[in-house]
Formats: sequence, structure tokens, C-alpha cells
Amino acid sequence: MRTVVISTAVAVASIASASALVDFGSAFGSTSQFVSKEDATLHAHRAFDKIDVDRSGSIDIDEFAAQAIVYAEMARNQRTVTIDGNMVHRIDLPDGISDRLSPQERTSIDAQARRTFYEISHQGQPLSKAAWQMSQQRQFEQADRNANGRLEGRELNAFARNVSHARSA
Repeated sequence: MRTVVISTAVAVASIASASALVDFGSAFGSTSQFVSKEDATLHAHRAFDKIDVDRSGSIDIDEFAAQAIVYAEMARNQRTVTIDGNMVHRIDLPDGISDRLSPQERTSIDAQARRTFYEISHQGQPLSKAAWQMSQQRQFEQADRNANGRLEGRELNAFARNVSHARSA
């Protein structure tokens, strides 16, 4: 019995010392310092198929509103916004944003998303893949304040705040 306890203690100590040498990082990867327009465009392309849950080839108002809520909840719960482009970018949420959406925030996000849908669609018609990608490109361009084709620094914070639907602090 004593040999087992000592062997277990030695094994645990070995694992602990070995793990101290290895940086496991975040489960979501390392924080990105920038996101390119190309990566954001590729992300929009890939996201379309996930959002189009009924596989109709277009995004309707309910799918559009649902994605806004789901993306906000994922960002808040994970404390990060993920952009799946040529590489996976992780944008940490700025401090001061709550980890969860309140019922009031969900209702507000749903209403905002439905209003946005009507603004970018043709009188509420479902969005084609091209229309979805154009809307995401416009969102990127609005966040890219210096128009250099990359989101960096404060632009990344503002973009993450927008995806998480957090109010300005």
C-alpha cells in the first residue's frame, strides 16, 4: 500500500512539473492581435451554412435573429469572439461585459436583429449567401475605422463588443 501511495505521489509530481513547462493556453486558442478582411469574409462564408438551419439556401428573419442571440451568448459565455478564417482568430471581450445575457437583453437583441434584417433585406425577403456576406462585409468595414483592411486594437474591442451586444461602458 505504501509503495502505491509513493508511486502515485511521484507520478503526480512529475505531471505537475512537466505541465509547468508546457503552456496549454486557452481552450479557444491564443488571442489575435488583428483580423484581416479576408479572414472575416471567409468566416461569413462558413457561418452561412450554420445559420441556414432549414437548409433552404437563404437566411430568413428567424434564423437571422437566432444567430444574433446565439453569437452574443457564445461570446459572453466564452469571453471571446471567434473568427474562423484562414486561421482561427480569438478576440477577447473587453472587461466589464457580463458573462450572461439577461432575458431583457435577449429580447432587445432579437428586436435589433429583426430591425437590421429588414434594413438589409428586400422588404423582409430571406437573405441569399451573397447578401449575407455583403452585410458581414459592411459590418467589418464599419469596425475598420482606419480602413486598412484589418481590425486591430480598439477596433477589435469594438467588434467584440458589437458581436456580444454589450452596451458601451
